[in-house]
Amino acid sequence: MEQNTKYKKFIIWGIGALVALIVLLIINPLFIVDAGESAVILKLGAVNRVEVEGMHWRIPFVESVKKLNVQTQVETIQAASASKDLQTVSAEIALNYSLQSEKVGELWQTVGSEYKVRIIDPAIQDEVKAATALFTAEELITKRHDVREKILLSLRDRLSKNFINVENL
Repeated sequence: MEQNTKYKKFIIWGIGALVALIVLLIINPLFIVDAGESAVILKLGAVNRVEVEGMHWRIPFVESVKKLNVQTQVETIQAASASKDLQTVSAEIALNYSLQSEKVGELWQTVGSEYKVRIIDPAIQDEVKAATALFTAEELITKRHDVREKILLSLRDRLSKNFINVENL
C-alpha cells in the first residue's frame, strides 16, 4: 500500500511539472537575441529598453520583443534624376548601411520597422537628384568618383540623424 502512495505522488509531481512546463512554453518569458541583432522591448506598446545579443527575460503579456538586424545590409534602388544640362540620368544605387545598435529603440520610436521605405529610399532619391544636378551629363561619367563621394557624404550626414550608419555607396 505504501508503494502505491509513492507512485501516486510521483505521478502527481510529474503531471504538475508537465503542466508547469507547458504554461512556461505558452507564456514564453525568455527570448534570445541572435548575433547581429538588437531587440527593442515594448512595454504595453511603449519602448521600454534595448537588449543586445544573448538570452533575456520579458514579462509575458506586458512586454513584446521587436528584433532589428544591426549587421551591414544593402539597399538597392533605382534613381532617376536630371543632370546640370537637363539630360535624364538613370542609376542603380546600392547603399551599404547598418543600424546603430544602441539607438534602435529611438529609431523604433521615431520611425518604426519601415525605416527603409520611410527614411533610406527617399534619402537616396533626394541626394542623387541633388548631386547629379551639379554636374553635366559628361561630367557624371568623367567625374563619377566625385559624384559618388558627394552622394555618400550627404547620405552619411542625413541618415546619421536617424541612427543609421552609411558604410559605402
